[in-house]
Amino acid sequence: MQKKFIAVLLILLVFAFPLFSFAASKVIVSADFNTKENKGFVEDAYFKDEAKYYWSENEGRDGSGCLVVECTTENDARYAYTVKAKKNTYYRISAYIKTENVSYKDENAKGANLSIKDLFDVHGNIFGTQDWTYVEFYGLTGSSQTSFTVFLRLGGYGGTNTGKAYFDDFKVEELDSLPVGAEVTALYKESSANNDFPPMYTDPMRVAGLLTFFSAIVFIIYYRYVTRHKDAVQEGLSTLQKVVLLLFIGLFLRLILSITAPQCSIDVNLFSYWATNAAKHNFNIYNQVDGIDYPPGYMTILMLVGKIMNLFNAYGTLLGRMLIKMPAILCDIAIAYIIYKLAVKKLSSKWTIFLVCAWLFNPVVLIDSAAWGQVDSVLTLAMVLCIYYITQEKYATAGVWLAVAVMLKPQALFISPILFYALVKHFTVSKEPIVDKLLHFVKTLCAFLVTFLLIALPYWVNMKSIWLYELFLGTADHYDYITVNALNYHFLKGNNWVRDSTPSVFGWSLFAWGMLAIVAASVITWVVYQINKKEKSVPYLMSAVLIYLVVNFGPRMHERYFFPLIALMLIALIYINNKWLLYLFAVTSGVNFLIVMEIMTDLTVGGSGGKYRHFNWPHVTTFRGTLAFINVTCSVLLLVFAVMHTMKLFKGDSHLLWKDKTEEMIVPVSGGFIDRIKNKMARFKRSDIQEWSVDNEKKN
Repeated sequence: MQKKFIAVLLILLVFAFPLFSFAASKVIVSADFNTKENKGFVEDAYFKDEAKYYWSENEGRDGSGCLVVECTTENDARYAYTVKAKKNTYYRISAYIKTENVSYKDENAKGANLSIKDLFDVHGNIFGTQDWTYVEFYGLTGSSQTSFTVFLRLGGYGGTNTGKAYFDDFKVEELDSLPVGAEVTALYKESSANNDFPPMYTDPMRVAGLLTFFSAIVFIIYYRYVTRHKDAVQEGLSTLQKVVLLLFIGLFLRLILSITAPQCSIDVNLFSYWATNAAKHNFNIYNQVDGIDYPPGYMTILMLVGKIMNLFNAYGTLLGRMLIKMPAILCDIAIAYIIYKLAVKKLSSKWTIFLVCAWLFNPVVLIDSAAWGQVDSVLTLAMVLCIYYITQEKYATAGVWLAVAVMLKPQALFISPILFYALVKHFTVSKEPIVDKLLHFVKTLCAFLVTFLLIALPYWVNMKSIWLYELFLGTADHYDYITVNALNYHFLKGNNWVRDSTPSVFGWSLFAWGMLAIVAASVITWVVYQINKKEKSVPYLMSAVLIYLVVNFGPRMHERYFFPLIALMLIALIYINNKWLLYLFAVTSGVNFLIVMEIMTDLTVGGSGGKYRHFNWPHVTTFRGTLAFINVTCSVLLLVFAVMHTMKLFKGDSHLLWKDKTEEMIVPVSGGFIDRIKNKMARFKRSDIQEWSVDNEKKN
């Protein structure tokens, strides 16, 4: 009898064990998708216009309804559902997932999955064509957390897919405790200590810090040398020969960096893909490849690059990587030459060389073009030429270059008010007949429109009539966030990657306040521009001011939109001759180099987001906040400088960097005692000759 009792007890324990292994649960969300009304599920994607979302009436698990996400091009698309939650509470999140032709491009691909917003862990990772698969995971909320958002997802951060994913029987359950043997995922942003930083972040940032320090030391040493030897005679190579040598060194350095420096494979691979397809499809590229958000100007350049890549079979090789970056690299060199041509007319050889080097070997210029492979130098060259022709009062030609710039990147519109201001100033100051003044407006507008249409026309014949409008509108709406990694005022307010439709002060959206800031910046620069009616520096300086203010206070800004102001500030310095502008240029270059390096590294580390939650590290957040504060401060100081310069508030000559070229002594300088005596004798003899010449003129 006792043995029977023990046997029965053991059997009961065996059957009871599963009951103890599961925690008590309370279903708080249950969606079987059997009806078309599925409130709370919000459609979202990386490329919003290129994903399809729909409810299927009879493709669910039991022949009933389900939700479907379809990506015909590489994308990260999802349904988002926000769950009200309790603090420090366990949850079980589950759903059934079916896939159809879900791509596996590389190890970063994520497949169909369940995941949590702002976190990198994904659950499921289902590829190919698979029947209904049950996916579940357990999560724990934080000590102050009251909600979390679940993604029913095809793709993920750093890993995009094509294909189709079906979701059915989605459920969220609140648990009293974690089941035995279950692994838990934090449903909140976790932080890491300093020693958790991976080498893929720390190594590039250490190099960036050392490069910033080294560049600052070189800048200070050469600056001190130039200021102390400003009266020295030029010996050896001519200024032009020195500049040509520097240009070749700068080109060689960039070619080396293009294949050895830290890379951002996301953008380089994307540009390579576009280039090869543009070479294949020519002016029909927009019909053949989805997701292109660059205007026809740069796509034409990529078409030429693609043809060269095909000629050498360079796709996916180091040569291909170098060729993709070549347009920006060559434009770097062209801008350096323009700086030389403008500076050599006014400055000594040493100051000319100094300013050329300040652009050519500027770390932010090097990393943007040669390492990241971005197109900002191409855009900057067109913008600099636009401003140059404004200073020459060739407004129609300026309109041509503005159109070229806009067709490279729409951000060129940042300087469009400057062209308008210049035309208004000319209208109010010039003594030409009114008809001729008005003709400047007409010619400039026509030059802009004709150039714009000529660039677009080869593509337009293959597209519908409103294609270009939709392209520019789509580019503007692609990231509808108040700031996208631009370390600016909005970043300081904690609004990075926050929808710009979010209500703010007085109920206005963040977007409305950002646009108001752009209007305010435009009005301020117009007033300052109109006060100073003669100096050639004004268009360069006020363009830099306007760009900096727009990037720091406007909506939908990215980390590299500031880039053209580096060249514009440097060229303005040629005409302004003020050490405070030089100091501000140096700080602006340094802080934006660190910003670009930080964000480029973010994109690389973010691709390994399941391992490193880099965006959530508090130490990095503090570092970014410091950079943002310095960046905003520099933009305000540049505006203050522009006002002080315009109002002629700099008195005396203590702020000057150099004498006017016509006033500079041309006398050798050397450190030896004998040479110093010779210099004094040379000056004495020269003054005697000048006095003798004056006396003879009076006698005659």
